Amino acid sequence: MNIDFLETPTYTLYLSSNDKVSGNNNSCTFNVNWDSFLSRDYDRYKVRYSFMTSGGFYKDGVTNSTFATCKIVADFNGRSLSYSPENGGPTNILGFAFRDVQSTTTASNFFNAYLEEFPAKTISRPTQNNLSISIYNAGKQNNAQNQLLVDTNSAGNALDADMTSWVMVLEFIPLRA
Repeated sequence: MNIDFLETPTYTLYLSSNDKVSGNNNSCTFNVNWDSFLSRDYDRYKVRYSFMTSGGFYKDGVTNSTFATCKIVADFNGRSLSYSPENGGPTNILGFAFRDVQSTTTASNFFNAYLEEFPAKTISRPTQNNLSISIYNAGKQNNAQNQLLVDTNSAGNALDADMTSWVMVLEFIPLRA
């Protein structure tokens, strides 16, 4: 018996920080034509993601520790149905990525998050063609200022105001009203 008709279609968006239209790798904007691939038959979608950076040191020069976690914020310019006590309301936090430490003496460390590693986020269908992605250093102690993630040299000094390049896959799963 063929049960393919029971499956809900999913929609996939592939992003690379190299394809941004403005900003740095750690805070950038993409131009996404949602109408070209995301069905208008649905008002809400569950969003899952995978994420991986290129290698870097990502080391704290003060504590001599490696950054362990980064926070990924995605502004779809639509209503977020997720809540965070951090701001006491709806949040644009997509999720987190963890460090895969190869060595603290080489620039081969990267951050990654695998598909289905974190719960899906529910959003309303985006209505504007801008998608903003920001990557914050969630591992730095006393990170009250929400510092953007930056790559460092082996001593922990920031190389510049940016991080290494990254790729992300976003999967949109339609939800019935």
